[in-house]
Amino acid sequence: MEHGPTLSAGRLAALPACDPWVLVLHGHGGSAERALGLDGNPSPLAVWLDIAEREGLVVAAFDGAKGGDGRQSWDDCRADAPGNPSTDDVAFARSVRARLEREDSVDPARVYAVGMSNGGFMAFRLALELDPPLAAVAALSSSMAANALCGPPGRPISVLMVAGTADPILPYGGGQVTLLGRPRGGSIGVEDAAEAWRRADRFAAPPTRAAIPHRCGTDDPTRRHGRCGGRKRAAFRLSSSAWRGEATSSRACC
Repeated sequence: MEHGPTLSAGRLAALPACDPWVLVLHGHGGSAERALGLDGNPSPLAVWLDIAEREGLVVAAFDGAKGGDGRQSWDDCRADAPGNPSTDDVAFARSVRARLEREDSVDPARVYAVGMSNGGFMAFRLALELDPPLAAVAALSSSMAANALCGPPGRPISVLMVAGTADPILPYGGGQVTLLGRPRGGSIGVEDAAEAWRRADRFAAPPTRAAIPHRCGTDDPTRRHGRCGGRKRAAFRLSSSAWRGEATSSRACC
């Protein structure tokens, strides 16, 4: 199915009825093949193929349309991001969803999106605009637009954010996203984005914090989370951004 972006899918050959669906969104300049690790390079999102095999769920990775800089990307709510295409990526996701529900018995109540960098920004746009609403989104090395084409979060949804405080591309506290020295639009701080979704999820109690042991190094990432009425919202703050480069070969960017 094409309208600019294209679709790649990894799933079991025979699927039982009502499978959950995970939508995978690559970063700026990336591709569906690269996001799933099918181009011979390591990718953190490739683990979803193993999860699909183990858990019996549908994984679909989209190819973004080429923007003004010739790189595949997403129209992700940033009004000031040079290079983003002007395609209706929400409509594309909606059409793919309808096809999967029709042909593969995807459970409409268990549709999720996970995105890296530019793909994470796009995952948030889907959380804002896709109907029926997504069950949850995960945004990695991402935040939300400062100069936004979209409105603020207004409906409850489970959200996971993972970001590095020393990320050289996406400033953790908000500001201009830069890629290879070129501006890629402004973003709000990661904590501010998490708080916006916290308000949408109607959390009354303050978030809790917990330290998670590092596999390497001595700095401690911090987890902030809350739960309300079955919905969860969690934000992981990493004191180093090395995981971005290691996991993506420095090619899936904002």
